[in-house]
Amino acid sequence: MGFWYFLLLLVGMASVIMSLNIRTVSREVKLFVILFFCGGACTILALVMFLPGASEIIAIFLDVE
Repeated sequence: MGFWYFLLLLVGMASVIMSLNIRTVSREVKLFVILFFCGGACTILALVMFLPGASEIIAIFLDVE
């Protein structure tokens, strides 16, 4: 499972970096916002999933016993 979390972390970081490299202000503003927030969400989710006890937190959210 750690591989998928690491992959999610890399995708999130790549999205944030791609969004920060956009220089124009026209149509690319939408792309910037989408990439930045989705990338940030992926990065935060991956970092949370790397924490010890993350499986118990997910089990609580999904109501799995």
